[in-house]
Amino acid sequence: MSDLVDFHVRNGEYTAFNFTWMKIATLAILGYYISEMISRIFYFFLDYSDPIIREILFTPWMIIDTIIYSAALVIMAVQVLIWRNTSQDYETRSKARLTFIILIIAAFLTTLYDVLLILQADLDYAHQSDQTAPFIFMIIAHFYGLLLVKQLIVSIGRSKKTQAGTSIFYTLFGLNPAIRYLLWFMFLIFSFEYTTIFMYYSSLIMVYLTSVVTIGFTIAVWKDARNIRIGYLLSAVKKDKQIEKEEEKSIADQSLFAT
Repeated sequence: MSDLVDFHVRNGEYTAFNFTWMKIATLAILGYYISEMISRIFYFFLDYSDPIIREILFTPWMIIDTIIYSAALVIMAVQVLIWRNTSQDYETRSKARLTFIILIIAAFLTTLYDVLLILQADLDYAHQSDQTAPFIFMIIAHFYGLLLVKQLIVSIGRSKKTQAGTSIFYTLFGLNPAIRYLLWFMFLIFSFEYTTIFMYYSSLIMVYLTSVVTIGFTIAVWKDARNIRIGYLLSAVKKDKQIEKEEEKSIADQSLFAT
């Protein structure tokens, strides 16, 4: 296998669809969810309503989490842009361009929504701006962006006769914001009498549930990266053997013509 890797890198084909930045993005998202799980533990033992604790601990924590997640989406978009710039296939290039745009929009809307939550935390309801639009558009952009990533990986795998992008975790991860926030709101609506208690436990359940989905998504991405890598290696070897046969045939024809 080392010979195959040397050949493939030497011919510069594997770099066209490497998954380096995609892997970094998944690790950043995992870091985000680990941070979220830890923050829920602190939330249980500390008084979040205390303005000093919120200002010193939770607000900076939330800002850092937002930066990490939005940066992960941008990194994912960068990977898609690299795929587009190195692909010769029109379908892949056009799909990658749209995917890049949607992921950047998703990163922007995620940042906007969390910034509004932070800035309006101390305001009463009458002075808060409506967060419905950025919230809904964030969910749509996140889901559509990950759906396009899934389709793009399927196309990349198909181009080298490799099965990739078929995991259900691509779709589930795209739905993560919807699962987390919408079900959390439903918990609060149907348990209004116990809002304080259910706010914590519903948030805890949603964070850990979406964390499991994220782990599955990460495994799926890394597995598909490996499958596509192997597909490209085998394709490169097959192409090399075909070139060698054509060269041998050309030499044989020249020898026959010379005689």
